[in-house]
Amino acid sequence: MNCSNCGSDALIKAHLIPRAFCVEVQTGKSHAASVTKDGNFVVNQSGVWDRNILCNKCDGRLGDYEQYAHRVAQEIRSSGSSTVGKTKIVAGVDNIKILRFCAGILYKYSLTTKANGRIDLGRYQEVLRTFIFDPSSPVPSELDALIVRPLRYDNDTGVFAYRAPAPDRQNGVNVFRMMMGGLIFIVQLDKRTLSDGLLSSMLIRGCAEGLPFATVAAADFEEFTTPRELAHSNERLSTYLDKNP
Repeated sequence: MNCSNCGSDALIKAHLIPRAFCVEVQTGKSHAASVTKDGNFVVNQSGVWDRNILCNKCDGRLGDYEQYAHRVAQEIRSSGSSTVGKTKIVAGVDNIKILRFCAGILYKYSLTTKANGRIDLGRYQEVLRTFIFDPSSPVPSELDALIVRPLRYDNDTGVFAYRAPAPDRQNGVNVFRMMMGGLIFIVQLDKRTLSDGLLSSMLIRGCAEGLPFATVAAADFEEFTTPRELAHSNERLSTYLDKNP
């Protein structure tokens, strides 16, 4: 096996979801990771990784964007989680770095195994590879993202789950949804653009003022409702969570 970017054979254990985001949902020393719709899961301390996709140098390049996104997520949770139905902007954020972070997560998941949740990017795999590893590369015209902060209650600063990228469609446009750091990232990867006025106004690529995001009710989003339902319906998962509240 060789690094998917530079070809080096010195591969490392590359986290698919950055470890910093994974440990935020731990209680004690572990958490339930790789939870599937049928309730199967593994107990893990730091999330899911792949030893066959990246070398240390290339993984570190993605790590810079991941650390930046982690800091931004912490800021949003601490100062932007008051009530549902608000749209806000975090001033001073480099939105291109956030897009490189999103692209990096999608790229890693396009390389990993089916068991780890591999996604199909088609021709966009190479487009994203160039964008994340070449700092002079412009943002692909098809790439954009919007960010929402799901709240379980007013002044909710916590993190209840993370989610690997999953394909979706919004108003006929192909997007990928993923959740990390208490934020849902809806990443557009399509020549078409979101036509819904509210959604299109929240896209981050063209926002010069900073990073826009919206607060939403967690109960309206599957990122919250699906794990809640599994926690109640799957005996093995429910027992594990009861032991690790």
